[in-house]
Parts: sequence; structure tokens; C-alpha cells
Amino acid sequence: MKHLSYIILFILSTLLASPSHLDAQTPLNYLNFKNIDLRLAIDSLASVTRLPIAYTADIIPKIKISQRISLKNKVQSLEKLISPHHLQFKLIAGQYVITKSLVKTPQITLIRGLVKESESKEPIPGAAIQFETGLGTCTNAQGYFVIPLKSDSVKLTISSIGFKKTKKTFYKSNALQEIYLTPQEYATTMVEIIDSASAIGSISGEIKLSTLQLRSLPAFAGDADIIKSLGALPGITNYGDGSSKYFVRGGGNEQNLLLLDGCPVYNTSHLFGFFTAIPSESISAIDTWKGDAPPSFGGAISSVLNIQPKDPNLENTGFALTTGPYTTQFTADGPILNNNAGWLLGGRLSHINWVDPSNSLIKEQDASFYDIQGRSTISLNANNKLRLTFYFSNDQFLYQPDASVTTFGSEWYNISASAKWLHFIGHKTSTTAQIWFSSYAYNLFLSKELDHYWQSNIQDFGARYDINWYPTENIKLISGLELGSFYSQPGKIYQPVPDPGELLPSIAAVTNIKGALWSNINWKILSHFKLSAGLRLAFWAPYGPADIWSYDNLGNAINQTHYNNNEIYDWFLRLEPRIGLTYNYNKWNFRGGYAKHHQFQQSINNSISPFMVPEVWITAGPNIKPQMMEQYNIAAELKLGEGLSTGLELWYRKFNNLIDYTNHANLLFNDKIEGELVSGEGEACGAEFQIRRSGRYWGGWATITLSRSTRTTLGINNDKTYVNYFDRPLSTVITLFLKPTSWLQINTAWYWMSGNPTTTPTGFFVYNGQTLPIYDERNNDRLPDYHRLDLTLAINLPSKSKRWQHTLSLTLYNAYAHHNPFAVNYNKTETSNGDIVVPVNLSGEYQLMPTVTSVAGVIPSINYQIRFR
Repeated sequence: MKHLSYIILFILSTLLASPSHLDAQTPLNYLNFKNIDLRLAIDSLASVTRLPIAYTADIIPKIKISQRISLKNKVQSLEKLISPHHLQFKLIAGQYVITKSLVKTPQITLIRGLVKESESKEPIPGAAIQFETGLGTCTNAQGYFVIPLKSDSVKLTISSIGFKKTKKTFYKSNALQEIYLTPQEYATTMVEIIDSASAIGSISGEIKLSTLQLRSLPAFAGDADIIKSLGALPGITNYGDGSSKYFVRGGGNEQNLLLLDGCPVYNTSHLFGFFTAIPSESISAIDTWKGDAPPSFGGAISSVLNIQPKDPNLENTGFALTTGPYTTQFTADGPILNNNAGWLLGGRLSHINWVDPSNSLIKEQDASFYDIQGRSTISLNANNKLRLTFYFSNDQFLYQPDASVTTFGSEWYNISASAKWLHFIGHKTSTTAQIWFSSYAYNLFLSKELDHYWQSNIQDFGARYDINWYPTENIKLISGLELGSFYSQPGKIYQPVPDPGELLPSIAAVTNIKGALWSNINWKILSHFKLSAGLRLAFWAPYGPADIWSYDNLGNAINQTHYNNNEIYDWFLRLEPRIGLTYNYNKWNFRGGYAKHHQFQQSINNSISPFMVPEVWITAGPNIKPQMMEQYNIAAELKLGEGLSTGLELWYRKFNNLIDYTNHANLLFNDKIEGELVSGEGEACGAEFQIRRSGRYWGGWATITLSRSTRTTLGINNDKTYVNYFDRPLSTVITLFLKPTSWLQINTAWYWMSGNPTTTPTGFFVYNGQTLPIYDERNNDRLPDYHRLDLTLAINLPSKSKRWQHTLSLTLYNAYAHHNPFAVNYNKTETSNGDIVVPVNLSGEYQLMPTVTSVAGVIPSINYQIRFR
């Protein structure tokens, strides 16, 4: 019977291998199975090759296969047949026994790359890293990128505007891989906005900007200004001429957070705002979040700008110098320690005192500023890198009246320093640890000679730790924590010899503990659908020693409570959820999101001047609750063709606990300053449309923003809703960049905005011989519409060596000399009888005759730049 069973099995195998199932035209070379059960295919292979194969029927999958098997090597033929179906074999007692194989999950490896320019060897921020599917990521401000890889290799396309595309195959490796991009000969320099929602690891609305292009926008007085250039983007507006204030989606300037490599900088103004306090040549890129920052960022309810300084060049020493009629700016960098570390030093110095103020009442005047920025990177090994950053800026505006021996004026400075350690753990995890210190002070001199001045200052110290983990190819997890302290001195009088008769009080300083925990998941659920969801838990607590006033409903101080040293007398714990969804379909990109933010500290002043004024910083406590903002937004973007795209975004914001001021609030010399403050609610909504083109010879973009920003505060404006002073219902920006040849570039930008709201009197009355205004409602009027055209002509001068580059640029700020008003005045006139009145019809009836003040007309500038590498 045993021999009979073998004979029957052989006959069945032969029948199953008949031409309907097995193509055996060349039986000695290969077998060609067509739609046959896997078990019968194995039996046929054993029959034809006489290979002793054994198995149990339950381990063979019940599937049909179509496969061509070579017969040159019988053992390899068996392996080829069964291995795709998670089967393996072992040779036992002369038989090839088939068993199930252990299925191992492919290991995820983090592939690390650095994209550089082929000539200067400088990192390229914002370069696109794309898979063959079209998805991918982009490089950070230092030119680095990280992608998860579970296969043995991957083909990537690396591209950046102004450079030729390159394709490279990456293999599993822990080593940092460098990629060099070659500049195109006629590359147009312009802003490339990278919506990182197309990559794993982003939320809706994030914008990454390469300052290599952004600083090409025409700038005030020819000085490239990164922060002011942001006003060319939808949803962000500048105050106007001579101001560094910017407003994001209906929020105030004091609700923006500016970070320098993660370290906060609390004043960005030079010369009261005519210039921005961070030199552009030392900056690599800017990450911008318009109210929808990821959970790892917090502390401001309107926007977060994270400015990334340049990393030093680790291959060649170089320098750049730019000089013009108002400022001189320089940077220098190079390698040290066998190219494993590098240094960078940059700065700027003003020489603007040659401008004559034409004021005969001033005997002497000094308006000057400077800033210094340093950075060092140290590569400890393949898995550990250290970055050190330092920044200092100083301003002073001093004047001496013609008939005085005392010098008055103001001075302010910023100091910030940070150390950041980047560490890779294994193949799927990286961590970042950072500590920072930031200080800002504003001095208002009552007598420079006597060293008698009023000062407001803040100090911020903190540490944070982030963990980035790729558990699978499609998931990225980010978690972290932050701890620190925030010290605020709202105002104090300093003088060498105390004056017992001093009537100007000082305001008590406040120290706070702050902290946060956060976690975020970025998940590519499907090939075209991505989710980003996160949560931030923020903590804030002021502690003693402190003397805190309590107030009644009218803002009158009732009593004062003393708190002992290190005694926590109030605390806040706030939860901040964030979520973003992205869907890509062909040339369309759809996204939407929700975010909630809180703000515990804020600069306050009741001036609507475009220029920087003395600042007072206050923090959340018993009398002031944290501000809160919720934002909802949806957007759609369409790629129309090569380098051409358009998009529309709608957003809505709800504000709570907004700080407002009582009428005629005194914020400088007031030890009961919290009694001058009230809180209210606000709303803002808007639509942002943009069309942009990037190309080899020309490019640019056009934006239109429609928005409203209002607030309601009990006791203010008769309890009626009114518009914020930064409300701009319509804002339009059109930019154009032309590069017809390799040596010539023309950049233009045209701005048009609705005029700022302002409060004007509705009438006047005479009291005790004084003419006094009558005010009815806040922000009841508007200034005329704001518009200007800026032009820059840049010429690349010839050079015998590629290591030297010379550029001469001519800039016309406000090219057609439009006088944009920033203030309204009601001048008084002396009559023939010696009476001082508001401009009037001299028959006796008072008339409302306002005059407006502008910064200037056209401001020309010529700048020369030299670079060496």
C-alpha cells in the first residue's frame, strides 16, 4: 500500500503539471506555473526534480500562484517558490522540510542629510527633499533634513529655487550625507514659501521662509530688513513708515513672540523702529506660524517667529561687508578644529548722525545703535552636535536742549544667549536639549550727567528638552518639556544719591515660575491624507517677595498684601490643544486646523504711535488673567503649472482677557498700574488670497487680505464694540523680481493698505480759558489709505576670481514720494488779540481743522556689498 500511494501521488502530480497548469515545453530548464495552487506547485516541483520535500498541509497558504521557476539549481528553485509566502525549509535526515518563517518588521533608520551650495559650501535652508511619489520634507534653517527609511535604499530628488535639481540614492547609514546643489546662472532671487504640510511633521499654516531670498525685497533706507519684509506675506501687516511693529491676523504687536534659535528677543527695534534689531546677513531662515504654532512653541497668542541664525562654514573662511549711507553690516565665519567646528561673527553699526534734524531748539543730539551676533557649531561625533548662539544690541537717543546743561533721552538693549545640544539615539530617535538667557532693559534719562533715569527691564531664563521619535515610516512623535523663570521690573527710578523729595514712585518687581509639557503626533494615515495633533500644558506662577494691591470694580486700590520670599501667591494651569489636517489630491492641497494659545506676559502702552515708546512689562497674577486665543482656519492651494500656484485661506479668531486701558491711563510712573487696566474680549476674521510664481528669469507674488479686528470691553467706549487701532480691512501687496542677465536684478514691491483707525475729537469747548477736545468713541475715524512703491536695482560687478563678489544696489523707498500720515494734530493759532485757539474762522466759530504728519517722502540709498569665500 505504501508503494501504491507513491505511484498514485506521482500520477496526480503528472496530471496537475499538464499544459493547462504547467508549461513544460522545456522541462529540463524551467517550470512555468499558471494560476495553480501553491501546494500543488510544490508537489510538482518535487516530482519533476526528484527533490525530497516534506511538509504538513496546514502550513501551506491556500493561494494560487503564477510563477516561472528555473530548474538549474533545485534547492534555489524551492527557495524561490516558497520564500515570497513567508515559508522556509530545513534539511533534516535527507529531506527538505518546509516550515513557516519568522516575519520581521523592517527596521526604521533615520537618514540624515545636509544640503549645501556647491560653490560657497553654505547650507541651503528650505530645500525640497522629495520621494518618487512626490511627497517628502524640506531642510531646516541649517540645511539639514531627516527622513525615516525602512527599505535598503531610497531615491530622492533635491531641489531649491535658484539651483539645479539633483537626484541621489540614499542607503541605510548612520553617517551624515552631504548633497551639493549647483546654482543656476540666471536664477531669480525671490521668496520661496514652502508649505511643509506636504511633508510628515507639520500642521496647517506653517510657513518656512529662506532669508537668502526674503532679504532681496526692497527695504527701508537700503538696509535689508527680514522682519519688515514679512509684511509682504498675506495675513501679516506692518504699521507703516519708520516702524518695526507688525500685526498678524488681527492680533497686536505685543502678542507676537520672536525667537532667535529658540531664545526669546523682547525688542526688535533700532532707532525707535526705523530699523529692525536683528541683522539680516547673520540669519539663515525664518519659521513663521500665524497663530497655529505646534505645541512645542507657546507664550504668545498671535504669532511665533523663530529666526534661525546662520551656521558657520566648516570648509572655508569667508566674510561679507555691506555699507551704505545709514549703516554698515558685516559677517565673517570659518572652520576650526579640523573642520569639526566653526565660528561666525556678525554685526551692524549705524552712522546716521549726519542727518540734520533741522531743529534749532536742540544743541546736541546723538542717535546711534549697534548689534553683535555670534555663533559656533561643534560636531562632537556623528551623533552629537553642539550650537552656541549669542546676541547683543544697543540703542541710544540722547539730546540736549539749547538752553540746558542736562542731557535727556533714552537707551535700550537686548542680550540673549543659548546653548543647544542635538543628539541621535539609535536609528529612530533624536533629542534636543537647550538652555537660554534673555534680558531686555529700557532706560529713560531724567539727567544723563547725574545718572538719573527710569528703567523697565525683564529677564527670561529657561531650559527645554525635546524628543523626536519615528516608530514607523509614517508616524513621527514629538514630546518635550520646558522649565524657566521670568522676572519683570515694570518701572524703577535710579539715581546715585536718593532724593527724599522724589515724587516719582517705583513699581514692585515680579518673579514668575513657568513651565510646559507637550506632545505631538504627525501621522500620514493614507498616501494623501495627514494628521497632526498635539497638546500643550502650560504652567505659570508668580512668587514672592511681593506687595500686591487689590482693587475695586472702578480700579481704585483697596488694600495691599505682602507675600514672603519664595511664596507662590497665584498660579495658572492652561491646556492648549492643536490639530491640523491635510489632504493632497493631484495638484490640489486642502488643509484645516484648530489651535488654542495662552499668553502670560505682555508689554503694555496706551500709545498708538508707530514708533517704539517706553515699555512696561506685566505678568499674569491676581489682578490680570492670562490672555487666550482660539483660531479656526481652512485653506486650499492649487498648483497651476511649473512654478505657478495660487491659494486661499479663511480664518477666524476669538480672544479672551485682552488687556485694555482706562481713559487717560498713566503707565509709566504709577505703582498702582494694574488699576489702570481692564480686560475684554475680541474677535478677528479674514480671508487671504495669494498667487505666486517662481522662475529662472522672473517671479513674484500678489496677495490680497480682507480682515476685521474688533474688541469689546465693559466700561470702555460706552460698552460698545470698536475696531482695534491695527485693524486693516484691506491689504494688498504685489512684488516682482526680474533678472534678465547674470549681472542685473530688479526687485519691486508695491503696498496698499486701509488707513489705521484713530480717535479724533468730535468737538471742542473752552474751560478756564483753555480749549479742550471732546471725545465720543474710540477709534471713530481712520487715517487716509497707506500706499507706497519700493524699487531696488542690484548690479553684480565683474570680478577676476569667483571667490570675490561685488554688488552695488540702488534703493528707492517710497519711490513716488507719497506722504503717508501716521498722526493727526489739531494745531492752535494765535489771534490778533493774542488768544490761542484751535484753527478757527476768526469770526468766532471754532472749526475742526486737522493736520497730518508723515515720516518722509522718497528715501534713496546706495549700498555696496563685497563677499569673499
